[in-house]
Amino acid sequence: GVPDRERTFTTAGLNDHQRTYLARAAGFVNVGDSVILMGPPGRGKTGIAVCLLRDATVAGKSVAWCHVSTWLRDIRETFDRKDEDGERTASEASLIRGLLAADVAVVDDLGAHRMTDWTQDMIFAVVNGRDSSNKATVYTTNLPMEGASTIASVYGERVASRLARCVKMT
Repeated sequence: GVPDRERTFTTAGLNDHQRTYLARAAGFVNVGDSVILMGPPGRGKTGIAVCLLRDATVAGKSVAWCHVSTWLRDIRETFDRKDEDGERTASEASLIRGLLAADVAVVDDLGAHRMTDWTQDMIFAVVNGRDSSNKATVYTTNLPMEGASTIASVYGERVASRLARCVKMT
């Protein structure tokens, strides 16, 4: 599920600052900890996440990629997608299970979508499920933990409290 543009991203495309963050994040992800990469757009968070996912794959771990806006759209589309017998071809649950099952998952671009109660519930299902299973997750977001328009104000305290357990890298 990694977008084509990001799929070819390698450490050669990282600057020294990004390489430092990658090395620090890899140390946590390799032992099963979760990391949240935070900061303004254009800082290389997604590129670092791609490199972490590639490293996990090389290490033989199962991986999953989720760009939040695309993933939410894919879930919404399952409501109307049916085969020739009128059966749904995929389900909300199957798309959530795919993220929960992977040893390492990237949840890219938290907060870059329209917020509704439903989207908040979907994000909570993933964040809580991965947190409860102690599975390494790399989250990227432009949202801060503190100040205006924080993770807590957008997603609520339940999500924010679970993300607060992640190693924060800004």
